[in-house]
Amino acid sequence: MSTFSDRLKTLRGEMKQAEFARRIGLAQNSYNRYEAGERVPDIDILSQMASRLGVSTDWLLGLEDGKGTVPPVLPLPENISENHDSNTAYCSACVRKDKTIASQAESIVNLTRSLTEIVGRQEAAKKRRHS
Repeated sequence: MSTFSDRLKTLRGEMKQAEFARRIGLAQNSYNRYEAGERVPDIDILSQMASRLGVSTDWLLGLEDGKGTVPPVLPLPENISENHDSNTAYCSACVRKDKTIASQAESIVNLTRSLTEIVGRQEAAKKRRHS
């Protein structure tokens, strides 16, 4: 299981997935795939999730070591209205969407993908040499 999915489970606690997904403004099937480690949200969704949960994108992705603890989290909204502006965060410290953080997170995700590809190619080359 990925750090991202583990941290989502930690934040959800005992709450049902459907309720948690609704409170952070996601479809239940999308949230379920994120928590199961089947999918990773795109950068905009990741940024919105972090904002709504009152945590950093780095913490959600496992890039910021919380030593297994959950950072202080603001209470989740009871519901999100149909007319909610998805660019507005619930975190009082993050009233507007921070483009710099989103850009940095996107760079990190791209770097991680590139490194994963490189490691995969190196492992494949090792296997060929030892065959």
